[in-house]
Parts: sequence; structure tokens; C-alpha cells
Amino acid sequence: MIILSVAHTKLAPGARTVAVEGVEQVYEYDVSKRASRACFERLCLAQVPAMLVEAGWFTRDGAMAPKQRVCAPATMAVEIHFNASGENPNANYSEVIHHPKSKTGLACATEVSSAIAAGFLAGNHKWSVRGPRGDGGLFFLKAPFPAIIVEGLFGSNAEQSAFLGSSGGPESYGMLVAEGLKKWWSKR
Repeated sequence: MIILSVAHTKLAPGARTVAVEGVEQVYEYDVSKRASRACFERLCLAQVPAMLVEAGWFTRDGAMAPKQRVCAPATMAVEIHFNASGENPNANYSEVIHHPKSKTGLACATEVSSAIAAGFLAGNHKWSVRGPRGDGGLFFLKAPFPAIIVEGLFGSNAEQSAFLGSSGGPESYGMLVAEGLKKWWSKR
């Protein structure tokens, strides 16, 4: 089963996209919720077992919160974010982060990165995809099963902020993630 965990919370919504004329600024939580829901729906249509959960399922040490331990065993946990590091308006890449010691996480991150890259090319976007990146310091990646964090697009980039704030942008982003997850699921 793939667990899609919505990033951040209403009370701690994460970063906000930069102001772009004619486009509403959005918080990372709102993008994650919409993208995760679209990803979940696409996975369900493809009959890939998935569960959509609100944030707060994991503690800082990566363990599942006590009330959540009753859920079905997970094969992969996924959080969809947008990249908010720095104030660089020219940043335009996407990356999928996995625990460096997880071969399963690397395989999944590779498929999701490839699907995002293909989607960006099909949409005539000049956005790059760095591919998978290992990072053992992020608490979500310390879950008791493989996990990835999708950091697609930059909230500091005006073009990408406009996409994230558009009526179908987060959903399109979530569907790209779903395509990668479906491909990974079929190969595992």
C-alpha cells in the first residue's frame, strides 16, 4: 500500500508561493492537499492500493504517531511538496528525495522523477528535474518503511508559482507523481 501523507498542516502551512500578477498565492499545505488528492484518485483508478492521510502521521523520529499504527502495512510513504528553499527566482528544478540506504526508495524516486520530467517536457515547460537524491536527515524519510518526498517546482519562481496557484496546477502535478508511482508499483 502507498500512503500519501499531506505535507504540513492548516496551522503550520509551510512556505507560500511568490506574488504573481493575476494568480493567488498559495501555501505548501494547500498545494500538497490538492496534489495528493489528485494522485490518490489516479492511483485508485489504476487499482494501486493507496491511502490518503492528513499530516501528522509521523513523529519527528520518523515513527508513526501512536493512533496511526493500526493502519495496513505500507510499501511506500509519499509526501508531495513544492521547493521553498531560498529566494532564488530563477530556481526551476524538481527533485525526489529518498533515504540514501533505501534501494526501494531510490527505485520509486527514480520512477517519479522520470514521470515528472516527461510531464514537464510534454507541457513545454523549461523546468528541469534533478532526479532522485538521498538524504538521511529528513524525519519523514526515517519512517519504518520506505518513503520519498517529492519537491517539485519552486515557490520562489514566478512561472512555477503561477502554475502552482492555477486552477488545475496542483492536480496536474499530483497526476505526474501518480504516473511515476504506478510505474514503480508495477515493477516492484
